[in-house]
Amino acid sequence: MMGGGMDQAAEVLAVDGGALRIDFSPLRFRVVTLPPLAAFTVLHCGVTLNKAATSQYNERVVEGRLAGKLLLKNSGVTAKPQSLRLKHVQVNFSQCCLGTIFTGIFSQEALGKSLEEMVELCECLPNEASRKELEDLLTKEVVDECLSPNTQHLTSFKLRARARHVYSEALRVDKFEEACKAADLLEMGRLMCASHESCIYVMRCIERWEYHFDFSRIKDSCHYLIII
Repeated sequence: MMGGGMDQAAEVLAVDGGALRIDFSPLRFRVVTLPPLAAFTVLHCGVTLNKAATSQYNERVVEGRLAGKLLLKNSGVTAKPQSLRLKHVQVNFSQCCLGTIFTGIFSQEALGKSLEEMVELCECLPNEASRKELEDLLTKEVVDECLSPNTQHLTSFKLRARARHVYSEALRVDKFEEACKAADLLEMGRLMCASHESCIYVMRCIERWEYHFDFSRIKDSCHYLIII
């Protein structure tokens, strides 16, 4: 399974009264102080999943890779990104559009602006594409490069939703940090609700509709909801 390290990092690095901001490229973290009045409600949706037992988790990773490859192709970028991550696709696309060569990581301000642009560009991606369609667009070699051992059987891929979630979620992380610093409780609650709405309705992390939550009940209140 192609898993991430955020959960494990939080277990080691988290501190009381702070949110942990973790960046992976380059690898770094910082503690973002939460407003004193901030409170979080943690709910369990009742659904469990052994990520190592199915390909479901890796399917989303693969779809993100393929979406990134297609975004690069649509932008006219011929050079390969640093990796298959959508983050590096964003950097390559910005280099192409702005005609500027960037080194290292973008500043926070430039990254936020670019993320907004990438969310809009995701609308140009097909909602779903077959393996043959992607092989015709990207070549079979490129598609095979994006697949993991346990996703070789896939014949259809959801691209637009996966990429839109990744870029919009990254943008929400930036905005949530700003809201914490400004002690804007209402904005913090709104962003967390938007995050979970995207996880459910865009990323489709929960397939069973009876477990979905009515976010309209709390999105206009100073309330934070965490669904696990």
